[in-house]
Amino acid sequence: MTTGERLRLFVAIAPPAAVRSALGAAIDELRQIVQGPMRRVPLASIHLTLKFLGDVDLSRVDELAESLGDACAGVPPFELRLAGGGTFPAGKRPSAVWTGLGGEIDQLHELQHAVESAMVELGFGAESRPFGPHLTLARIGGRLAPDRMRALGDGLASLRYPDDASFVVDQVGLIRSQLGHGAPCYTTLAEAVLVSG
Repeated sequence: MTTGERLRLFVAIAPPAAVRSALGAAIDELRQIVQGPMRRVPLASIHLTLKFLGDVDLSRVDELAESLGDACAGVPPFELRLAGGGTFPAGKRPSAVWTGLGGEIDQLHELQHAVESAMVELGFGAESRPFGPHLTLARIGGRLAPDRMRALGDGLASLRYPDDASFVVDQVGLIRSQLGHGAPCYTTLAEAVLVSG
């Protein structure tokens, strides 16, 4: 098999603009509370990863898009809402801040399992860690002082989203990630639609 250009790919759900705005307001509030080295993830880049594929030959994009379409066609649309938050890793030296998700979580797990199974059938390695749905909001670029850590914990514990900070998941994207200076650049190469019935 000949190899050509390789693309760094993953499969993800992109929340709509209104939900991203609510996330932006939340992280801005946390940054004011913490007053530490927190860098907000660009709103357009916020996504829910279902499967990271890694470096893949360009020639496989059509195959991946078709398989993703087949996997998603068996899952009906469902609703998610923003809920809570935390840090990765949990403890004294977190490097990222995230928000959790509520709503029809069982359907989300069903979708993730369908995507995972489809990609494993194409030769991609099975994920060894359990699926933990979240949206990364900010990166922490250094160690936070103990009082700033407490402030972050208190801010996350009191984090509340508007009642309308929910969204219907009705499609999934095959996304290219291009690394460079600053935040990664994401480009959607294909979209697969969730189908009712």
